[in-house]
Amino acid sequence: MKRLNAAYLPLSLILAITGNAQTNAPLKLLHTTPLPGFTGDLDHSAADLGGHRLFVTAEVHKTVEVFDLNTGEHLHSITGFGTPHEILFRPDSNTLIVADGGADSSVRLVDGKTYQIIGSIKLPPGVDSAEYNPVTKEYYVENRGPDPSANTHGQKPWPGFTKATVAAIHRRPTAG
Repeated sequence: MKRLNAAYLPLSLILAITGNAQTNAPLKLLHTTPLPGFTGDLDHSAADLGGHRLFVTAEVHKTVEVFDLNTGEHLHSITGFGTPHEILFRPDSNTLIVADGGADSSVRLVDGKTYQIIGSIKLPPGVDSAEYNPVTKEYYVENRGPDPSANTHGQKPWPGFTKATVAAIHRRPTAG
């Protein structure tokens, strides 16, 4: 009988956990936003919590799409990119930084009010992902291009950045 009770305890715990997990789903679809004429996928994103906006890169569409965080409504398509990748929203300056891996490989600064590109720093081909260091105020961009000596610092500092505005870091493609 003790052996039988010992088997029931783990089984009852599993059933209790499973039953609870089924009633409390971790995610719930709240809204669907139709995008007529839109092709491709949505890739990287950045949130403007104060302005209730979500910025999402659309690589195939060559745009950054802007959505209202409260309603899910599509607000704007920001154009002028080749292949937008990693993005960062900076609330202190109401600007968006976009690593653009298109033919004109660069990092672009977008005004968060007008959605216009207001600055660009040319980088070696192969711009991909990026990270921002809020302490040093440097934006590091990964470069997967053919030039292993590429380690370029931006020459045109933007407001709120240190002199070393953008650093392109080369990473050799791995086999396999």
